Amino acid sequence: MNSRSRGLPASASDRWLATWRHPLLGLLATLLLLSWILLRERGVDPDLFTRVAVGRLVQIQGEVPARDPFAYTLTKPVWIDHEWLSGVIFHALARFGGDPALVLFKLLISVSSIVLLLRARLRWSAERRLAIPALLALAVSVAHVWTLTIRPQVFSYLFIPLFLHALARHARDGSVRALIPLPLVMAFWVQVHGGFVVGLGFLAIYAVCRSFRRARPVWPVWASLLACAGAIWMNPYTDTSFWRFMLETVILDRPGMIGWQPLSLLSPATLVLHLFVLLIGIGLFRAARSGAGLGGVEPFAWALLLAALFFGERYQRLAPIPMMVAYVFLSDLMARALTVAGGGWIGIMKRAARKGRAPLLWASIALLAGACLLRLQSSGLALDYRRYPVRALEWLANHRPGGKLLVDFDAGGFALWRSYPRFKVSLDGRHEDVYPQATVRAVEEALDPGRPHHAESLESVLPDFILVRGRYDQADPARGFGSRWQPVYQDEQYAILEIAGGPSPAVAGPGTGTVDVWMPRF
Repeated sequence: MNSRSRGLPASASDRWLATWRHPLLGLLATLLLLSWILLRERGVDPDLFTRVAVGRLVQIQGEVPARDPFAYTLTKPVWIDHEWLSGVIFHALARFGGDPALVLFKLLISVSSIVLLLRARLRWSAERRLAIPALLALAVSVAHVWTLTIRPQVFSYLFIPLFLHALARHARDGSVRALIPLPLVMAFWVQVHGGFVVGLGFLAIYAVCRSFRRARPVWPVWASLLACAGAIWMNPYTDTSFWRFMLETVILDRPGMIGWQPLSLLSPATLVLHLFVLLIGIGLFRAARSGAGLGGVEPFAWALLLAALFFGERYQRLAPIPMMVAYVFLSDLMARALTVAGGGWIGIMKRAARKGRAPLLWASIALLAGACLLRLQSSGLALDYRRYPVRALEWLANHRPGGKLLVDFDAGGFALWRSYPRFKVSLDGRHEDVYPQATVRAVEEALDPGRPHHAESLESVLPDFILVRGRYDQADPARGFGSRWQPVYQDEQYAILEIAGGPSPAVAGPGTGTVDVWMPRF
């Protein structure tokens, strides 16, 4: 099937797009560029430490814990950990492979996601003029999904393309075999990340829309949907608490979390998403003018796009999903929008690329490969822990027997992993899973001397130690936590305060030696 058979008019501007007709070369360039972006970013997401700690706990206990053991503050009576299996996987990677295993796994997941998207796109349509350019734009704009080491959401951004690929195969070829693996994937997905609701929702939309078509039997789709719904019940929580938790998670307001805020107008993901929508709109207009109606796009694809756009515009974290749907099912309309007769910016690009297109592509591949190798040679596969209190907590573990540690949201996960079981934390990144809102507010107020209820909150959480960001030894205690608290440790980023018990001790500084971040203490 070519562009003519799909109803797309050919023009002189098609020639510059022919550079990208060979998907393997274009895919290789895309993957190298994505790898370079990911290798540049060596930051560690704070949730990773919590996940690894959960994986360690499951390994020791042999079961998924139902109550939180890490916090000393008030927690919810039941801990619904809907990402427990991702913790087991990350713990195995960190324990046996350290930083390199985590980085390489991140690269493997991201590459697999991009490859699945391209396969789904080519399965849906043989029109290839925008297959690689659009994939390149998508990969660069959604690279933030994988940049901070690795977190459970990467599984959702792997399985969403997998579901889109299965829907494309079934819609195009009527392949029932494409639907068979979905319940098995769902049984795994529900244990690693809450994004499984996206896959279930997409399959439900597809089943409803295909029910109005009589060309092929629709019962395999409904059977797959019911099997996926049944697979969700394979989670380790036997009563309805899991479903109540998931409903609460979906509707929970998260004012302090950027990922759950509406799209920022100037972010790369926003710009590319709106570019995709603009091209789809132009392509739809051109299709209507040429008498092609909706441009050959099936109703289920429009339904998937509208549902994904609704949530993608509301939550930054979900913005990649409508781009993935648009790339797989609506690239034909985007290609139609870019098919113009002569002139314009496409004409300029066509004339610029007329000579030496293939050498230019090979040169780009060689340049990106060299950049990746240079990045590996300069810093290897080591991660960057400078934002975390590595030395501070090492000192605390070596000089104090244990206690209650007041710590903020970001450092809580690291403190949880490095300090349990001798020290317990006040808060960490599992705030919606473990902590009631009253606990979250109390900890935030206790850590901020400028808040009106600071003293009352500090008294209510009642810690033994306080982890403070910055140079507390140079600050006026009267403006901080008061003379009751004295610094016992200080480095360039963190201080540890302890309740005063006599004359002010000499403030310790960071020690020497290498700290194995992934060596468990329990």
